[in-house]
Parts: sequence; structure tokens; C-alpha cells
Amino acid sequence: MKKINLFLFFCLSCFVSCNLNNVYEKNIEIPDFNWDCQFVPEFKVNIDDTSALYNLNVNIRHLDNYPYMNMWLQLHGSNPEGKQQKERIPIYLATKEGKWLGEGLNGVWMASIPLKRKIKFPHKGLYTFGIEHDMRINPLPAVMNVGLRLDKTR
Repeated sequence: MKKINLFLFFCLSCFVSCNLNNVYEKNIEIPDFNWDCQFVPEFKVNIDDTSALYNLNVNIRHLDNYPYMNMWLQLHGSNPEGKQQKERIPIYLATKEGKWLGEGLNGVWMASIPLKRKIKFPHKGLYTFGIEHDMRINPLPAVMNVGLRLDKTR
């Protein structure tokens, strides 16, 4: 019995420790799986630790029939003092050979793609991010969800 309890404790500890670095994660559904460029999912992240370094990822859940290997995004950001920034960022959802990146099941693919690595937030408080697609086609078909994930680096 002690061996079983010790094993369960070890498994639970591994699971919890794997998620300790995750500061924020939220995914927002795209209406009708057709992402209109006017629909800009917004994410509000509270930063308490200004000494830490963070990794910022975008989560994209799409269908197998998404027509491109990449996606251009506009990342909007504002800090607690109201300073705003905007940056155009390309992300890749497939290899050059056409193989989808991320994890797939039954024609649905989920990819968490790095946007920024080892960034530092200069102020404590609420940061707001918006993600808009910046593709020529509008609405952008076969996109199910868009999300933002922020992790502390080790």
C-alpha cells in the first residue's frame, strides 16, 4: 500500500510541477470557424513578477481543410500604463511538405506556436493582448480557436 501511495504522490507531483510555469492560458472560439479580421480576440494577463522572463505563445486550433501552411497575425499589446504596441508576425502551421504541426485528431489540429521568447514585463499590473489575422482572404476559413499562453522560463 505504501508503494502505491508513494507512486501516486510522485505522479501527482510531476503533473503539478509541469504546470507551475504556466502563468496564463485562454482560448477563444472563432464564430462559425470563419475568422473575420474584425473579430480580434482579447486576452487580459495580470503580471505580478517583473523580475521573471516569460515565453509568449499563440494557440491555433484549426481544421484539416485550412487552406494555407502559414498565417500572418497582428499582435496588439498594451501595458498597465496604457502604452500600446502592434506587431505583424508570421506563424507556420505546416511544414514545407504539407505536414501539419502540432497535435491532430479526427481532422482537428492544435498547435502552440512561440511568438516571443524570454521577454520581460517592466511593470506590474494588467497587460492586454489582442490577436487579429492579417491574411488577404477574409474571413479566414477553418480556424476554430485562437488562444494565448504565457509561461515563466526556468
